[in-house]
Amino acid sequence: MRVRKQTLLGAISVAIGLLLAVTLMAAMEWGVRTFTDIGFLGNSKNLFAANRFGPSRGNTPGVLASSFGTPVFIDSNGFRVPSMDYKYPADATRSLLLIGDSVTFGPGVEEPETFVGRLRSKESNWRVYNAAVLGHSTSDYLNVVRALLDKGYAFSDVVLVFCLNDVSTISATELDRAVKAAPAAHEPQAPNPPAAPNTQPPENENWVERIRRVEIISHANDFFRERSKAYLLVKGLLSDPSRRYFLADFQSYLDKKAVLQQLAPIEAIAAELASRGINFLVIVSPYEYQFRAGGSGTIDGHDIRLPQQLISEFLVERNIRHIDGASAFETNGEKGGTKHFLAFDPMHFSPSGHATIFSLIQKHVVDARR
Repeated sequence: MRVRKQTLLGAISVAIGLLLAVTLMAAMEWGVRTFTDIGFLGNSKNLFAANRFGPSRGNTPGVLASSFGTPVFIDSNGFRVPSMDYKYPADATRSLLLIGDSVTFGPGVEEPETFVGRLRSKESNWRVYNAAVLGHSTSDYLNVVRALLDKGYAFSDVVLVFCLNDVSTISATELDRAVKAAPAAHEPQAPNPPAAPNTQPPENENWVERIRRVEIISHANDFFRERSKAYLLVKGLLSDPSRRYFLADFQSYLDKKAVLQQLAPIEAIAAELASRGINFLVIVSPYEYQFRAGGSGTIDGHDIRLPQQLISEFLVERNIRHIDGASAFETNGEKGGTKHFLAFDPMHFSPSGHATIFSLIQKHVVDARR
């Protein structure tokens, strides 16, 4: 009898402990959702379609998808728009094509608050096309431009918002796998899709990346980052993803020859557009971590702005018009720079950051054409 009573008490204690743990986690989740601006991560699989621009992935035309927990609308051309019934102005005098990766696509931010959406709202006599695709890099941008021009699109201006990780294709690997695993029904796959780039773990891989290579942990991470803001808060505080991603991408810029090879498609884009009389501008987008020391500092003896320096050197030598976006984000102290980015995010803009990029395009593209 005593044994049964002890067993019952033990079961009750476990049940109470579990209930308290669940209650605590639920309370924490509620608190994070209520009092912070942390957003979910992850993208719905229906957002991507293979071979939209030659070999390059694109957005699935005509779908309602989700990106970083925010609904996104993709029109029949595969461009992000404010709503499914959005109509481009019929009497537009100029047209602007924006190309880029997730930074230009604007995950986690409602379309009207992105720099593209702000341009649409402010300049009703411009057709503004957002052809950005998450995970794109420099070779993809060239494929996008050529594919759209071949289809008969006419643009007066093209702006590339260049993210510092565009010199690498590694960040696109998982997205490519998602496309191959679940292609859009109306988008046939290539008979022999290109192999994914080599993603063997680097020698200087940090502890977070080593843990994520454990399959069950990787799946758990994907599950919780799309559903729990409390998880994202704890993960952000413990692992500092902004710092991790910047330091990892910074390593790419230590090999100048490789960087120049990766930047080469931009020269081809500039030549293609110049031959058609289309204005071209590159805006180099900064990383959040670069503002923590007031925009200065060194990493292993190299200037923290080394990526911008190499990109600018490449563009100047080829007479390609460009703007270092970091100058528009210059602030005194960490807080001012951080507010321009999503919480714990290395490179994606908050509405404040989008407003800053909008001002650059307004000044150097729109107002310059008046």
